[in-house]
Amino acid sequence: MNTYVTKEYIEESDIDRIIHEDKELFRLIKEQSEDIKEDRIVFATITVILGIIRFILDCRPPRDLVSYRILDKKMSGIMSELIGDDNVRVYMLKSDVINAFNAGTPDIYYTDRFIKKLRITENELISVCLHEYGHYAGRHVLKINVTNTAIGIVIPILMREITREFPKIISYFLGKIVALMVGTHLRVIMGRPQEYFSDSYSAKRGYGKYLVSALNKMDVYIRKVACKNKTDTECDVLMDAFSEMDEHPKTKDRIESILNSSKMASIISSKRIGLLVRFLDRIKGFFRR
Repeated sequence: MNTYVTKEYIEESDIDRIIHEDKELFRLIKEQSEDIKEDRIVFATITVILGIIRFILDCRPPRDLVSYRILDKKMSGIMSELIGDDNVRVYMLKSDVINAFNAGTPDIYYTDRFIKKLRITENELISVCLHEYGHYAGRHVLKINVTNTAIGIVIPILMREITREFPKIISYFLGKIVALMVGTHLRVIMGRPQEYFSDSYSAKRGYGKYLVSALNKMDVYIRKVACKNKTDTECDVLMDAFSEMDEHPKTKDRIESILNSSKMASIISSKRIGLLVRFLDRIKGFFRR
């Protein structure tokens, strides 16, 4: 018995086969997409949890300093009176490092070597403490921590999408490296306005000239340590290179900003401005009646 296969039958069989293959392909794609979606959710969740843990750790006050910090009662009293904050405490740390800093709380820290090596006077120390409190008043540490946390979460997730062929752990650490590089750059961008703000915080309270003196002493000491056997020109080039990677602006730029802030503060506090303010207040009161 001869069997004849018509053209119409062949075309219908091909169509059925194609449809079947497409359905199978769609099924595989759907399964794979669900696996990828689940992988993304898990990776993103773990990254967010680790980021939150890091943020909490970064926001903790420096508990490890408790064992070797000494409360400076006199300076604490002076700062409380100047600022009007009874919670402020000034601590001296026994350390070989020359430093003064704020860790995001009302507490202010300076090292004994900072006082001894630079021969800081009491007024200069007050000016530096006001600067450090300015960082707390401006919530600078919190802003930096929030920024670093956001970068540490977003960039590893993006790197995972870019390097999906890599193992998850490699993608994560690549993301952390990129996040560190981006965070370092942003710290410079964010840090310099914060330093100017803190300098002005001290200058507006009448301690600008003492902060300038302290900065000059610090600059002389750094040049002495970093520029051994170098000419003044070579030292300037080296200091400029350091400043490119530091959130602290150049000393001369900071001094200029402090002098401008001090001048503005003196103008505002002058008698003429005081009379003008009272005059304007009376006019406002007259029109409110």
